[in-house]
Amino acid sequence: MNIFPSMQVFKLVVAAVQESKTVVPFNKTWQYLHAELGIGSVFKKTLNLTASDRQHLAQLLAKETGADITTVDLAGLSELSRTDITKTVINEKWSQRKVREDIIYLKSLDDEVMLEKTHSTPKGGYLGVPWQQAVNHQHQVIVAIENLEVFLNADIVKWPIEVFSSTPLFVYRGDAEATPSAFKKFIESTAQKYYVFFDYDPAGFMMALTQPRLPSIIIPDVSTEVLKKCTKETAYDKQYKAVDYLKKTISKAQNHIEIITSHQLAVMQEKMLSSQMPLKMIDI
Repeated sequence: MNIFPSMQVFKLVVAAVQESKTVVPFNKTWQYLHAELGIGSVFKKTLNLTASDRQHLAQLLAKETGADITTVDLAGLSELSRTDITKTVINEKWSQRKVREDIIYLKSLDDEVMLEKTHSTPKGGYLGVPWQQAVNHQHQVIVAIENLEVFLNADIVKWPIEVFSSTPLFVYRGDAEATPSAFKKFIESTAQKYYVFFDYDPAGFMMALTQPRLPSIIIPDVSTEVLKKCTKETAYDKQYKAVDYLKKTISKAQNHIEIITSHQLAVMQEKMLSSQMPLKMIDI
């Protein structure tokens, strides 16, 4: 039996032990612990904990963590990496940090990523490094790409002349594994000009408009009729919050926002790539 099935359960039990609580709300977590372990006695909508109950919980926590939980700073531990946290507790998964949270993915048109040193990447591959190592890169411009598959195929995207004629550093914006926070920290730590290439839809424009000091974005350079034929209707239908945001926002790209919202467009980057749509730069 998994005694602590989630970090929420774990934290509640740690708090009860560390703070020597005698009464806790009889919520789902404590109902579970009461039913499975016989912890506490129920009184109306609360659960009474004796010193024996707390000692029992402390023993279970010690078995789970390999440490005396009464002396451990749980909040401090959660900020450590999985490796560092095991210096104090056994279970590396009590760390709240994602393994790749500081890693950004980089590539270039010629498969040569120029940081302090030049790194060659395989065709269709990328260089993954802590974002701090990319701050002093040697490329002329940064281009952030929303979709991983398009990022990996950046060399066959029909980039606008402003990108293609420079030596761009392509950066993957991130996802659940390669978190966007690393890209955000990278951008905030460099004063260099950068552009973004996102989906041509409400969510893509909302993300662009909330980026710091972003001068321009990259969008399809095709007619509205072509975009209508390539739109993913189910994607647009789910983006009502982004639509509401855009309708309340004024920007230099207002005409494109109106095109997207009036025609309910959601053109994915994958479709732009497969259709080999030419791209252009617009001010945001």
